[in-house]
Amino acid sequence: MGFKTNTAALLLLLNTSVVGVSERLDNFSQANLKDIDNTNITLDIGSRIDYYKPFSIPRLSIDDAIRFEIDMSRIEGLLQKEDSIGIVVEDLEKSKKLVAINDDVPMQAASMIKPFVALAYMHELSHSRFDYSRDSRTMELMIGESDNPATNKLMRKLGGPRQVEKILRKNFPDIFYDIKIVEYIPPNERTYKNKASAGDYERFLESLWNDTLPYNDELKRLMSLQKNTRLLMYPEVQIYHKTGTTYMLCGDMGIVLAQKPYILVCMVQNNTRMNHEWVVKKKYLIRRLGQITYDQIEDRLN
Repeated sequence: MGFKTNTAALLLLLNTSVVGVSERLDNFSQANLKDIDNTNITLDIGSRIDYYKPFSIPRLSIDDAIRFEIDMSRIEGLLQKEDSIGIVVEDLEKSKKLVAINDDVPMQAASMIKPFVALAYMHELSHSRFDYSRDSRTMELMIGESDNPATNKLMRKLGGPRQVEKILRKNFPDIFYDIKIVEYIPPNERTYKNKASAGDYERFLESLWNDTLPYNDELKRLMSLQKNTRLLMYPEVQIYHKTGTTYMLCGDMGIVLAQKPYILVCMVQNNTRMNHEWVVKKKYLIRRLGQITYDQIEDRLN
């Protein structure tokens, strides 16, 4: 397995888990997944559906806890052999990266590309090239409701997908290392060619947190509009985020405004077109990884 920690920490983890590993592997049951983007589907994915907190252990790092959960998810079938995963966790108060897994690997962007389109627009707006009073509703639709026609409308206004990438690379070279924006979002939503890495999202979110982007407050407002987050179970915790979903990519990236604010980027990709069941499993996995991150950070703070 890819779990990297010392033997004592691993034994501590296994001995203090609410559900032991052998029980987790043997006690498979039918589970009803609810409250994941309003999805309700029955899947046979094991006994860990009921949430518990096995990782609130001071000696175990967030990185180790996340890697352990990924390994267990592969054993249990929640993650397939062909699934690749990219994750970044950053402590914003310390500007310290706590977890980095495949953070420099470009993956399909899906709708997570939309905040980048918004940033390109805001850059042009800062040079008096647009009238935001005419485009604000379109922007809200693109980010808040993940509306694809609204996204394409703004892309066309900016000169097309490749021009969006050009604006971002030229004006924000310290953020965008791995982006590739080459297509509009097609009617069937099979947007597989646009790409970005977890690191691209993390650097964008860090800049958003540090208020260094044009019309930064408006970008924060826009990214607070989408309600269905996969990163957290608690609706009372504010979050700036954007999800992305196709039948080959499921992800979410955002700033979680917990007692100790942090960035979490998590996305899972499969190079073969999958199905709805695959998407629901990945949404559930991202929710679990997000909850583990939140609990680890909050427990250490308290």
